Amino acid sequence: MVTLLISILNIVIFVALFGCLAGWGQAAVRWQRGQPLLAPERRRRPRHGIAEVVMLIGLWLVLTVFGIGVAERFGWVEPLDRDAASTLQLDPDFAIRFTIEGLAKLAAIGLLLGWLRTIQPHAAARLGLVPRRADLRIGLVAAAMLIPPVMIVQQVLNQLIPYMHPVKDLIEARPTPLLGTLLALNTVLIAPLAEEFFFRGVLQGWFQRLAASRFRGRAADETSAGETSVGETDPTGEQLAAGEGATEGAGRLRERQAASDWLEADEVQRLPRWPMVLTSLLFSLVHWGQGAAPVSLFLLAIGLSYLTRQTGRLGPAITVHFCLNATATAAMFLAAGSPTETPPLGP
Repeated sequence: MVTLLISILNIVIFVALFGCLAGWGQAAVRWQRGQPLLAPERRRRPRHGIAEVVMLIGLWLVLTVFGIGVAERFGWVEPLDRDAASTLQLDPDFAIRFTIEGLAKLAAIGLLLGWLRTIQPHAAARLGLVPRRADLRIGLVAAAMLIPPVMIVQQVLNQLIPYMHPVKDLIEARPTPLLGTLLALNTVLIAPLAEEFFFRGVLQGWFQRLAASRFRGRAADETSAGETSVGETDPTGEQLAAGEGATEGAGRLRERQAASDWLEADEVQRLPRWPMVLTSLLFSLVHWGQGAAPVSLFLLAIGLSYLTRQTGRLGPAITVHFCLNATATAAMFLAAGSPTETPPLGP
């Protein structure tokens, strides 16, 4: 059985490599033509800010502490001994705590969305949670283009700094089917959804809102300056009136842009890149302590942020994240094997 699964994984990797070469070849053609790798799409403007960022983090922490407290109260997990020398890596309760943390993230997302829907229309669409049919196709193509280079970089860096992660350590210790299933569900399903919602949906959406507002302000100022320069050719005193008209026109432009509920495709393409870079940097720093993973994950995050920036939706990024975690998790389980002489870890 293990041999068959390894063969299937090898076929998937081969197909991904072929897709990677084909995808980047097509990307090179588009780049030579002066076209974006992925055409920007019109979407509703995000309206959330730092308050929603803080609220989501706070809800997640409170719900996690509450969930683990309930689990300890009913004896589902043993209380942690903070003074013990052992680590969580080989703690049989780690998978349960990991599951509680993942469920707390999903609950926090649900509560935040519920609150946002009461104060602003189309809250889910503004956060990129309304999917389209093309999202799966875009995500699979992007996965084929991004995952092989990221894994190659990670494998090279692993020779310098070994990869470390509690999930990897527990899988290598051969958990029971129940704990293994919990680990797989959290790593493959919950983590991509929760992390993409927070980083690409909430954080990047907020950063792009700031970038878009500054862009609109500069555009209005340029319009005002251009219309004022036309009046400079009139030496008869109408220059003042022209200047006042230009200022009034710029004011109306600002009002129209502020009132517009849509971020147009051409405006998306002209947005600065710093929201992508900052979001990707924060995403990689969250994975600090996992060997050299922050380096390769930063490269991956740039691609995920670009997908979200161009489409305005989280579906493609979630698809890529799902494919990466599924491939990595399957490889770890297959590498661990199932030797009969070692008893499985867990209840």
